[in-house]
Amino acid sequence: MDNATPTTAKPAMQIAQVQPDKNQPDELEFTEAESDEAIKLFGCDCPVCLNAVRQLHGIAPLPV
Repeated sequence: MDNATPTTAKPAMQIAQVQPDKNQPDELEFTEAESDEAIKLFGCDCPVCLNAVRQLHGIAPLPV
């Protein structure tokens, strides 16, 4: 009688290499007023909140 527990071989994990998008800016450009308003309305100034503020004012969204 063999008491060895059968094991299952797991396939090797491959990690995708992401190439930076040449059309994306290195930094997001927004004003301090936009940041302050996003924090006041939503509690943070992440790109999603900044874009919500921009949408409220009819301004084009940040490229995210």
